This record gives sequence, structure tokens and C-alpha cells, in this order.
Amino acid sequence: MTAITLPVGSLIKFNDIALSEHNRNPVGIGYNRIEKSQRMSNGTLRRFFIADKKTLTVSWNMLPSYSNYTVDGGYGALDLKAFYESLTTSTFNVKLKTSTTTGSTENSFTMVFSSFTCELMKRNVYSDIVSKSATITAASNNGSSITYTASNSFAVNDIVTVSGFDTEAYNVYKAAITSRSATSFTVAKSGTTASVTEASSDGTNFTYYASNTFSAGDVVSISGFKTKTITAASTAAGKITYTATAHGFLVNDVVNITGISTAGYNLSKAVITNVTTDTFSVVGTESAAATFTGAQASLVYNKTNVDIVSATDYYFTIADTSSQATVVLSSAGTATLYSEATQFSVTGFEPTAGTNVKYTSSGHDLEVGDRVSISGIRSTATITNAEKLTGDNIISHLATITAVQLTSNIATVSFSDSTFSTYAWNVGDSITISNCSNSAFNGTHTVTAVPTNFSVSFAKTNSNIPLDEAATGDAVNNTWSTGMIKYTSNNTFAKNDIISITGITPSDYNNSSARVAYATSTYFLVPGSITTKYRKPGSASSIFNLSSVVISAVTTDTITVPLTSAAGVSVTSLSGATVSKYVNYTASAQTVAVPQEFWTVSLSLEEV
Repeated sequence: MTAITLPVGSLIKFNDIALSEHNRNPVGIGYNRIEKSQRMSNGTLRRFFIADKKTLTVSWNMLPSYSNYTVDGGYGALDLKAFYESLTTSTFNVKLKTSTTTGSTENSFTMVFSSFTCELMKRNVYSDIVSKSATITAASNNGSSITYTASNSFAVNDIVTVSGFDTEAYNVYKAAITSRSATSFTVAKSGTTASVTEASSDGTNFTYYASNTFSAGDVVSISGFKTKTITAASTAAGKITYTATAHGFLVNDVVNITGISTAGYNLSKAVITNVTTDTFSVVGTESAAATFTGAQASLVYNKTNVDIVSATDYYFTIADTSSQATVVLSSAGTATLYSEATQFSVTGFEPTAGTNVKYTSSGHDLEVGDRVSISGIRSTATITNAEKLTGDNIISHLATITAVQLTSNIATVSFSDSTFSTYAWNVGDSITISNCSNSAFNGTHTVTAVPTNFSVSFAKTNSNIPLDEAATGDAVNNTWSTGMIKYTSNNTFAKNDIISITGITPSDYNNSSARVAYATSTYFLVPGSITTKYRKPGSASSIFNLSSVVISAVTTDTITVPLTSAAGVSVTSLSGATVSKYVNYTASAQTVAVPQEFWTVSLSLEEV
């Protein structure tokens, strides 16, 4: 139970330890007057006063056992009992905090117990049940437990229910948390692996014999079937012969061959046609030199991340049309449920103008049709000012030509390292060249390539012109001919980023697809000609942070989503960006307190 702080605190302290106000009854404060009295011969009573010694009596009804279950964190019943029993001397310090006309005062006394009793009233009372929840982004198993990745506030022994996983074994009901951190928690769970003793093929499916708790649709990896190291390969008469010492493969075995540096030697579902003790052959024609570090041949019954088609208690099947002979294992193999995840790192992206954007995400397990969100591409920046650059601060869009060349109808023009040329030229920009010392280059053209920061190329039908490094002339980037807007903002943007600017007043400064011409850590420039006065701040973020988009294509290390405003250049060095799958992996838990006991406690004290 979370303790509360009472406005006036605890009334009583033993050795500076507060006693709880939880269900406390009225405190009795009395006095023992120590005196000697005697009647005189004439009958008069005389008394000799020595001292007044305080007495204190207090009791509690239904007081919890310990301080972590009292409302204010003060001593509980068994705390008091332990204090009473632990006294090494008969005296101890007692403080009473009482109210006065000016506030409160605390008086201190040296006292002894004159009596102490505690009576158990109720036991096995469960209280302090607190519900918690967390969103899970991944789950993995080791055969005896499942670890979930999730920001959470759970505690060891919390009772947790997990739901939403496609792999049913990852959904648990009222399981106790065995370990946890701020970013993960673990529960004991068997049934995430199975021992495979035999596998067979009927030309449509592979059947694995294993006592299991799998379900149709679960994704598993299967290992333990014959895998041998390959050390060499040679080709003759349309066959590749691989060297693998004492391999044990048989004619008509189906194998996957991987890890050879020359791709043509790596084969999927290759049928063995010939064997010797240390070699086997398959149909193939690759003959180039290769290295074999890490190369191996593996029987096709070994699988990685395959869907279970059907399952019973003692076997499960996957779809595969290979005609592999039945294999009975002398040492059991293993089928392991695949670790599910919803979030993967994004390290770069490649936009295709007006069509889509391809994100690099190595090792993802996303599929076409999955709905995802992408976040963390450049941090959202707060804009504190916006203004058009004018006068001495204007960024000129005029570049000075320093060299020209034309080869095979492709013209290349170079510029001086001027202020403007350090900003971005882009494929598709419109460029107008004038006053060129070689008039063949004059005119308006569309940029087809940007060989360097200070040169562009465009199509020009003309006879070849050799490199002329004495050329002169002017070039205007028409795309940016309106000038530059400077946005003051602590930001992480880079030249050529495409960003969305929102929230600024006046709204003329907002732009749903602005290309960054230049950026520092404290400001960035965007082409524009707004002259109205900035009045209210806004924000800017990359347009490549997307919400609820459907994947249209995947490779092992990339995903592609449609984005009609996709433009700009590829980015290959992102950190902190992620792609997250829209799923309903949730965890809910209850903290169930240790069964409590409630006591009636009475004690009496005397001042020494």
C-alpha cells in the first residue's frame, strides 16, 4: 500500500519511529503522583510531594501487521511486537506531538512498558490489488520461459495476462512474473519448444513427429537434422560435387547449400544424385573460384520461420513439396516458436518521386499488407522565428560558372564554391544558364544528375565539347529563384530533407512539403518569398515519419510504402528511427499483496 502523509503526522514515536494512526483509538495520558502522606496527632493530613510521572495508554483496532500496509507507513502490529521483544533495556524514548495555540509541540519522555497485548482478529485478507498495463513490442522464448519487450511498471510476482499474439503460446493467462526490468518482463512458460524425433514428406507437406502444444498458424524453426560443413566444390558434366567429410547424405536427399562466397554454388532444395564417403553431387554448372568459410549443406527438413499448417498433440505439418525420404533422428531435433516482434530499427530511406519510399530495416519480419507507422526520422523541431532573408542577409540563387564540358549529349557545368552552391542542387531542378563563354550551354535545362556539390549535369544535344576550365557565365536555380526563408529552430535536419512545417501564424510560413536548402543546429533555410511578419511559433518534422500506412513490397532488409509526396534524396545514416507494426499485443497485470493479518493492539507505558 502507498503511504499517505497526514497533515499533523503521528502522535506517538518510539525512539523516533512513528507509530501508525491507522485505526488508532483515543490516547489516554495520565499521571502517577509520587508523594508521602501522614496524619498528624491532631488529625491534619500532611503530604510530601516528590514527582508526577506520566502514564500513557493506547490501542488500535484492525491494525495491519506491518508498516508497508498501514495508511501512513507507521508501525503496524507486528512491528510493535518486534519492538517490544527487542528491547535490550527496559527504558526507551517516547515522544508526544500535541497541538498548541501557536502550532504544535513535541515532548520527550523516558518510559517503560507496563503492559503489551496483541490479538489476531482476521487473517488471509487480500488487499492492495492494483491493475497495471503495458504495450508489448516483442516476445522471445528459451523453452522454459517467455520474455516480453515492453516499457512497464510491473513487479516480480505480479500476475500478468498477455493477449494479441498470432503465436498462441505467447498469450498467457494469469502467469506470475519471475523477473523484470523497466523495458521487459519474463514469465515461466513451457510448450514453446518441442523435441522432434522423425520427419516425413508426402510431396505436399512435411510432417514432424513431436509431442507439442503448437497451433496452426504458429511460426517455428526446426533444427537437428543432418548439417555438414562443406570445404570445397568442383564442376564437371553439368554437376557440382561438394566435399564434406563423412557427410552421411544419401542419393535423393534434398539439401540446402549456403555460405559459399560464389552465389552459384549456394542452392536451395538441391537433390543429391551421387555420393561417396566424403563427397556428394547435385545438378549445377557454377565453376568460378570460391571460398568456403562457413559453408554447409543442410537436410531440407531443417527450416527457419515457417508456418504450421496443422497440428495435433503428437505431430505438426508445414507446406513443402520436396520429396524427401523419411528421417528418424537418433538424437532428437528441436522445433522452436519464432520470436515475434512489432518494432524494428530503420537505418535509412530512399524516396521515389511521387510514388513510394523504401525504408532500410535489416532483419524485419514484416509482410506485404502489414499496417505500420514510421517514427524517429529527424526529431520534431520547434520553430521560434521565421523571416525572409533580405538585404545583406539574402542568400543569392545565382551561381558563377567556372567550367563546362559536354560528352555524348550530356552537359556538365561546374560552379565556384560560392554561398549558394553549397546549398542543394537536385535532380529535376530547373536551371537557366546565361552569358556563358560557350553559348552552347545557354538556355533553360532540367538537372539530370548532381555529380558534386558544385556541379550539375543535364541533357544537351550537341557535338562533344572538351573540358573548359576557363569558362565563365551565370546559372540560376529557377526552383529556388523566389529566395529563402530562415526558420530559427534547434533542429537535426540536413540539406535536402523534405519536411512539413505547421502551426505558424501567419499560415503563409507553413509548408506541407518543404525542401531544406541548408541547415545548422540552430536554424534551417527553405525556398520562399513570404514577407509577412512572424507572430506565433510552430513546428517542423520529416514527411517520412508516417502513421498507419500499408506495406506494398518487402525484401529481407527493406520495406516499401506508398507516398505520393515522396521526394528528396536517399538517407543512409539514421539512428533512433523505427518502423512499428499495428498489432494488439497487450499485457495487463494485477499486483496481489501478501495475505494480510489484522490485530487489536493495546499497550500501557509509565514514565521512569
